[in-house]
Amino acid sequence: MPEFRLNPCPFCGSLDAPRLMTRHGKNGWRDRYYVICDYEDGGCGSSSGWYHNKAEAAICWNRRATPWDEPPKEEEDGKNA
Repeated sequence: MPEFRLNPCPFCGSLDAPRLMTRHGKNGWRDRYYVICDYEDGGCGSSSGWYHNKAEAAICWNRRATPWDEPPKEEEDGKNA
């Protein structure tokens, strides 16, 4: 099974706390996946929405806003990314 690289938490900046989690479906419901910035690893508890597969959950987490202390990156034409 492929491993998914998760970006740091956009709220607290933790590099180690984001975890890809599975919620197993019951009574005919499908499994669902989400990312959480795990308290037990020093995170803030923020989480993504629920997704149908691990790849979608990881991609959506990685598209979230940059941490508040990290300025937006500039594109070559001078506009914000």
